[in-house]
Amino acid sequence: MHGRAVVLKCTLVLKSYLKPEKVVMVLFIQALILLLTLLVFALGKSPVFRVDRAGAAIIGAVLTVSTGVISFDQAAQSVDYRTIILLFSMMIMAAYLNLSGFFQLAGN
Repeated sequence: MHGRAVVLKCTLVLKSYLKPEKVVMVLFIQALILLLTLLVFALGKSPVFRVDRAGAAIIGAVLTVSTGVISFDQAAQSVDYRTIILLFSMMIMAAYLNLSGFFQLAGN
């Protein structure tokens, strides 16, 4: 499930069991978490804390689940494992190419 679909689904679920003023508060919290995470992505690292992009993504995901914006089950269902496997495989290949000196050879 793509990010936009998750947000729409979460918004519909929130509207079904929360009072309207609580929905606004939860959506505000969700937007704040997203904006802070995207700020760290744009800057490359946090201006206040020693957190890089990967750390900001993990903190944003934990805050999203811990504040109740989405449930843990919804978060687990939104992970695309094919993409995770592809990225992990590419990191392994890049590490081996670096060890073999391919990037030094290609750079010269």
